[in-house]
Amino acid sequence: MSIASRTGTPPRVALIVRTAIVGAFVLLLASSGDAGPASAFWSTPQSSPRTFFKEIRAAHMGGNWGTNVEAVHTLPEDYFDHLNDLFVDWVGITVALHVDDSMDSTVSLEYSGVTIPTFTDDTLEGLIRAFRQRGFKVYLALVFEIFEAEASARPVSRWQLGDPNMPDEDPNVLPENWPWDLDHPNHTAFVAEFWQTYTQQAVHFAGIAEAEGVQLYAIGAETERLFRSRPGGRWPNDFLSELLAMVAAVRAVYNGYLTYDQHYGAVNNPFYSAGSEHLFGDIGLDVVGVSAYFPLLPSPPGAVTDVATLETRWETVFQDDLTPLRQRNPTRPILFTEFGYVNHVDAPFDPDVDEFEPWVFTDLNGNGLDDGEETQANIYEAFFNTMQRHPDLVDGAFLWGMQMASDEGWNDSFRFLIGFSPRGKLAEDVVRKAYDSFRRTLRFYIGDGAE
Repeated sequence: MSIASRTGTPPRVALIVRTAIVGAFVLLLASSGDAGPASAFWSTPQSSPRTFFKEIRAAHMGGNWGTNVEAVHTLPEDYFDHLNDLFVDWVGITVALHVDDSMDSTVSLEYSGVTIPTFTDDTLEGLIRAFRQRGFKVYLALVFEIFEAEASARPVSRWQLGDPNMPDEDPNVLPENWPWDLDHPNHTAFVAEFWQTYTQQAVHFAGIAEAEGVQLYAIGAETERLFRSRPGGRWPNDFLSELLAMVAAVRAVYNGYLTYDQHYGAVNNPFYSAGSEHLFGDIGLDVVGVSAYFPLLPSPPGAVTDVATLETRWETVFQDDLTPLRQRNPTRPILFTEFGYVNHVDAPFDPDVDEFEPWVFTDLNGNGLDDGEETQANIYEAFFNTMQRHPDLVDGAFLWGMQMASDEGWNDSFRFLIGFSPRGKLAEDVVRKAYDSFRRTLRFYIGDGAE
């Protein structure tokens, strides 16, 4: 079956796909020797994505930061016990990619000297195996972690990558330092090398994902101006051919499911135009991924928001944002590949408000419960309730901030900071009950360790 037939790709895209495949295999022969041969893990045909991802019970440990830095080497067993206690069956891991500044066209791996280093191959492989051996499925995502580049003399932020118009938007970005500009003298060479090296890294980690049995792999995250498959809106160009070449190169070594982690702001926003709206279909991804930090209230509430109010707000998100997303992607699962709200009363307005600030017990409504924890628990309960009312929209959510740590290590650090993880908080019981319900009612669970 042709790629155009398999993905329902329009004729223009099908032509580019065929060109991209040729280029992708040339790239593989030239630069991906370290990816290694595909393993026998995917020895049987995969099931339908809409079946495989039905009501997954997911947590996201994040990347090479916080308690993860040490714990990925010690692999504390009580962390895995914590996940099992919540009936988690999927775990997300992020791998850091880097560029030095806005003029750096080489996507690189940095193992030290940066805020968030890349996991070494040995560490990543051991981590994936630890989860797989304990019965968890693994989702692996590539993410640009370029804090040093943001603070450099030629600054660039993750969200700016790929935008030809950034000098007009950000006064800190000078035209001579922005080769994404279509008129920059280095534009063509810069873009070609950026995508070539990005694809090399994507293929490298795809090889690890294949060998270690990773079942879901994201080739990028929250870079909407880079992951554009059509021109339109404020952008005269697109990166369809580059994206198709990357997908083809990755598929040459990886047989699992592919996704991209799209920022919630681009899900149904005319600002990003058709290049974001039709991205998943245009480049033939298997799963729609959403980095789902939707603001639920128009202003900081300053007090606990009840479940009923939050359900009303979630209903709006499901109707206004997720229903059109489903209509554009009728055959693909929709996963919240990141999802979370911190334990703070203003989290319904700002999901990461005061993250990592010290937590202080507060009970302004006098019910004996911490107001921030109560708010977080209410948000999660309202979300799960709304998700169950719309079983055809969201198939699961990777709960953000669930870093790897022993019980002692967690209680000595992040437990007493405002943060996303429900560990040791009121939201923990909400997650446990929801995931237990998923586990008990699911009828179409297929894959390793099927219940």
